Amino acid sequence: MPPHPLVTAVVIGGLAKEAIDRLDIRRLLDVGLPQDFNEIVVVAVIVAARSLVGASALWLLRDRINGKAVVRLMVGLMTLTAVGVAMLAQIDVLALAALGLVLHGGSWVASEPIVAAWTNTFASSRQRATVHSFVGQAEAFGEIGGGIALGVVAQAAGVPTAMTISAILFGLAALVMSRAHHRWDESVALVDGDGPPQGPVPAS
Repeated sequence: MPPHPLVTAVVIGGLAKEAIDRLDIRRLLDVGLPQDFNEIVVVAVIVAARSLVGASALWLLRDRINGKAVVRLMVGLMTLTAVGVAMLAQIDVLALAALGLVLHGGSWVASEPIVAAWTNTFASSRQRATVHSFVGQAEAFGEIGGGIALGVVAQAAGVPTAMTISAILFGLAALVMSRAHHRWDESVALVDGDGPPQGPVPAS
């Protein structure tokens, strides 16, 4: 199975992500879009920029998605996601709020294939589909809980407060992921069957 830090971080990321998916455009509208342009066009351009940034980042990082490097990449992307969400939540200047949306959305888009690569490292070919399903369910579990809880917070305390909590959660996910770097070799050895023996060692 995937190492504990990855699964824990995926759950935390799911907790933070669902509310952001529902609130980021609403927050942008609250900040205020230019009245000289069609709102739908402005939002569409920002969303397209988010996808472009994510795809570009993934293309630039493609040769580094290997071994322990995925931990550093994911920590960096989750940190950027947290920064972007915090910008969108707390800054009432449209250009900076939009930059926050593009930053957090692009970082999240780039992170998804890297999570898949990380998961593949800790799953044999026979277990791969099961392990990916498990990781997906962990994220969905977080999304269900986070969507409800942060939705309630948004109603009671406002969208910026809910999004600030999401930013903190993304930062926490980055911190949890960073723990995997020190356990990487041990975890790989266990998957390959070369880990420490379980139970008593027979006497020679």
